[in-house]
Amino acid sequence: MPPTGDGATRKITLPRPADGFTVGIGAGAVLLLVWLATDTLSFWWWEWTRPNGFYSHGVLVPPLAGLVLWHRRELAAPKPGDLVFLLSLGFCLFAHLLAVRAEMQAAQSISFLGIVAGAAAFAGGWNWFRRVALPALALLALAMPLPAPLLHDATARLQTLSASGAQALLNVTGFAPVTRNGNVLIMPQYTMDVDTPCSGLQTLLTAIALSVALALLSDLPRARSLVLISLAVP
Repeated sequence: MPPTGDGATRKITLPRPADGFTVGIGAGAVLLLVWLATDTLSFWWWEWTRPNGFYSHGVLVPPLAGLVLWHRRELAAPKPGDLVFLLSLGFCLFAHLLAVRAEMQAAQSISFLGIVAGAAAFAGGWNWFRRVALPALALLALAMPLPAPLLHDATARLQTLSASGAQALLNVTGFAPVTRNGNVLIMPQYTMDVDTPCSGLQTLLTAIALSVALALLSDLPRARSLVLISLAVP
């Protein structure tokens, strides 16, 4: 370091060549992940935007997950993770490729989240992943379409519950003597079919996702966060 006029020394900071290399590697990894997950992300987008779907809230979740990640960024500093996270990343990547080849949408979605989790844990370390990235990833998982059989089973159960509740309410209020045949309410003058939109599943999924996002962004204690999320369930 060259001396200055007053006899002191001046520290000269040069840019580290590794910084640009690290940024390039990170950008390349993101592009590779997007390319590998094209089928999965296309399926998610289709579920989010199709008419009468259950995941119309999905388009809001990735920006909210990014906001949660930014909001929690100072809770822990990223440090290089252990090799085990790289191994888990490789396993999830292999599973994702198999799921794509077998055209298994649910397995593709789960393995995609596993790839993101493994990459985040390896790049930032366990403490950073647990305190910063994991909550955002959990929120992102709420936009993942459920497997169709599970979704249909939940819809059918909620339809039956809605029909039973409507029958009881109408009989209690004296509106008319109501009997029920499956999801069909039978009254003296007409019948009423409790169809899929009446199950309330779409509203339930949206309310849970938004309440989780609100809890994460509000820095509420864990007990209050659980109360807030439970209020989303009617």
